[in-house]
Amino acid sequence: MYGVDDAGLPSDATVLEAFRDATCAQVAYWVGAGVDPVAGGISTTAPVRGKSLGSGRVEYDTAVSGSVNAFQAKRAAAVTLCAEAHMILQQAGVTPSGVQRG
Repeated sequence: MYGVDDAGLPSDATVLEAFRDATCAQVAYWVGAGVDPVAGGISTTAPVRGKSLGSGRVEYDTAVSGSVNAFQAKRAAAVTLCAEAHMILQQAGVTPSGVQRG
């Protein structure tokens, strides 16, 4: 629980700073993992390997390789709070599980 002001922001400066810092840490994590939350997170299709305009052909790269692990890591990053953001919130006394506005 944390108090909020009239704008709905945390009224405690330490909690407000923690949310700001945790948000920045999470965005840095997303950028590093190639996650674009504005575009809806990640694509669930395989990367495009080739395309043509004449016959409308699109060829997807479905090879099983290290890219599968990268895709899984990217998918996890899209839905998981990163360790640094979690630590920042925990140090401010606001853990990500069970956060309620008061």
